[in-house]
Amino acid sequence: MLPGIGIFGCGELVRILVANLRSKGFRVEAIWSHCLETAQQMARELDIKLATDVIDRVLLESSIQLIVIACPPHLHEQIATKACGIGKHVLCDCPPALSYDQMLAMKKAAFNYPSLITIFFNTLRFLPAFVKMKSLIADGYIGQINVINCNVFGSSLQGLDNYSVSCDELMGGGLLSTIGTHVIDIITFVTELRAKRVTGIVKSFNQLKDNVFGLRRITADDFVTFQMEMQNSLTVANVTLNSHYCGKFSHEILICGSKGYLVCRSGDLYAQLNSSGKEELLFADSDDPISDNCPYGKGLSRMLSALKNAFQFSPETECMPNGFNDGDGHPNNGSGVDVHSNDEILHRWAKEAVGLAANFEDGLYVQAVIEAIKYSSKNREWVRIKYDMN
Repeated sequence: MLPGIGIFGCGELVRILVANLRSKGFRVEAIWSHCLETAQQMARELDIKLATDVIDRVLLESSIQLIVIACPPHLHEQIATKACGIGKHVLCDCPPALSYDQMLAMKKAAFNYPSLITIFFNTLRFLPAFVKMKSLIADGYIGQINVINCNVFGSSLQGLDNYSVSCDELMGGGLLSTIGTHVIDIITFVTELRAKRVTGIVKSFNQLKDNVFGLRRITADDFVTFQMEMQNSLTVANVTLNSHYCGKFSHEILICGSKGYLVCRSGDLYAQLNSSGKEELLFADSDDPISDNCPYGKGLSRMLSALKNAFQFSPETECMPNGFNDGDGHPNNGSGVDVHSNDEILHRWAKEAVGLAANFEDGLYVQAVIEAIKYSSKNREWVRIKYDMN
């Protein structure tokens, strides 16, 4: 049985999420916004029965077992830690949090309840092109990785229609937080390498826009470039995020090795070996559920399909394994079950189905890199990455 879902947030992402969740068979039971009127309006438009501006009203709703966090990042820690504490699964939007300390608290909350599904919207991980790229790199297809080059260009990356938290760097706005989060994560996912130190430039060129009124300036960055020296000291990653490009949206991740290169362009995978005379197409992504060329939208449907599979058990998995319960009613072996006091089984889940997803520990690493890049930009120096793995 699929769990009921409570959604935090009322942005455009929520509309896309609700449509995709319902197409997979999930029930959206409640929606939250800091403004009750906004929540009620969204609930009427999307046919959601409960609308509220009280966080605990959604968290404590008995029909809800999965919390989707798509609200401003300053609320992520509060909602995620509470949800984990009462035994509810969490699917959280990016950026992970406003600070490293907030993300650390989220990671510790998830660590205390290891059977729960606690993942981020890092949808690139679910694209077949990146899964295949990861496999080829692990098999030594391009040899030793030397250079990683990532370019994301587009004229509407920020999507600012009026002044909101997305205009404010301190509230989690800007390309580094919204797009850079995904890029940093996917580099580690496909290469299994993490950054050792970084240097970067984070700039906000367009601080005034015609559709943003008043005396407030936009502090969210609209151009970012940074380099990462990876932990093996043999690989360097160069990333550029540019919202000043007026052409077609472009998303390219290039991995160059000693034997050749692999490149993913908007969900399609290409390769060329040193012994070959031309580039060849290894995988073409024909599935485009959001009807655009954005790989993030393409990965969303696949991620939610995997989430659906996590809550669907075959007849062979109906029995609970030995040692299933930790003594406090919480499963601890990667599979889960919700039970009443009368032992009636309500929901089962298997975390393996969403094994590709970025968990809260991955989010902690990404948050550490983001903060190091911002520090580097302000102080104009290389910064070593420090993050707590315990």
